[in-house]
Amino acid sequence: MKKFLKVVLVLGIIGVIAYKAYQYFTKEPEYDEFDDNMDGAEFDIEAEAEESLADKIKAAAKKVIG
Repeated sequence: MKKFLKVVLVLGIIGVIAYKAYQYFTKEPEYDEFDDNMDGAEFDIEAEAEESLADKIKAAAKKVIG
């Protein structure tokens, strides 16, 4: 009876390890969804930076003038 329980316990542990390994190797990266959503979008980071800099300059000029 002890030998049977030992075999069942060992097989159970091996099964859990195999299942966790399967989950680990078959999961998809979380960042794939982000990449899929961003494929259609176009961003110009330099233009956005220039606009924000221009807005800052304008705001500072308004403070000095009026």
